[in-house]
This record gives sequence, structure tokens and C-alpha cells, in this order.
Amino acid sequence: MTEDYMAVHKGYRKRGIGSKLLHIMEDYVRSQKGRYILIETCDIDYYLPARLFYEKNGYKKVAEIPDYYVEKEGRIDYFKKL
Repeated sequence: MTEDYMAVHKGYRKRGIGSKLLHIMEDYVRSQKGRYILIETCDIDYYLPARLFYEKNGYKKVAEIPDYYVEKEGRIDYFKKL
């Protein structure tokens, strides 16, 4: 299992860049015989746009862990089978 991060600068969002990066990453994982992608994010409002982005791109919420990072800041996991 490998961990990595992806982000798009705030000034460049809503231009399809994130979706293109995500699709390139998915294609790479497939080419390496990966079976799925698991994404970890936070449940606070600040991360709502990210969660909506993952859902729009076919990721399903598979876990919620309250107070994971700190009190009142939980973890949400998204999964996509390739």
C-alpha cells in the first residue's frame, strides 16, 4: 500500500484540473495492477468540497471515525474499486 497526496491550488479549482489528476492517478494505479483506491479525509466543514468532489468522481463513503484526529474532528474514508 502506498500513500500519496493530491491538491489543486485554491485559485485553480473548478476548472477540471482535480478530476484530470484523479483520473491520471486511477489509470496509473490500474497499470500497476492496483485493485482499489482508498481516500482518507476529515469530517469538518472545511473539507466538504473535497468530499463532494470524491463522491462526484465515483468514490463511496465506507467509514466514519469520530474524533479521530482530535476532539470533534473525525475521519471519513472513501473507496473506489478499479
